[in-house]
Amino acid sequence: CCFLGDGAINEGAFHEGINMAAIWKLPVIFICENNLYGASTRIKNMIGVKEIIDRVKAYGIDSKSIDGMNVIEVYNCKS
Repeated sequence: CCFLGDGAINEGAFHEGINMAAIWKLPVIFICENNLYGASTRIKNMIGVKEIIDRVKAYGIDSKSIDGMNVIEVYNCKS
C-alpha cells in the first residue's frame, strides 16, 4: 500500500513506480490524498486533466476515486 499526496503525481519517481507496478502486475494499492495543493500551488494549475485519476488510467490499472471523508463510501469501496 502506497500513500502519496497530489503533488507527488508530477514526480518522475511516481510514474516510474506506477508503470512498473502495472507492467509486473504487482498487488499494490496507491492511495493519493488530494488536498488540492502540491508544493503550495493549486493542483488545477499543475496538471492538464480535470481529475487526477485520469492520469493513472493511462497505465491500464484499475482505479477508483472516492471521498475519503465519507466513511460509508470508504467502507463500501470494493475493487
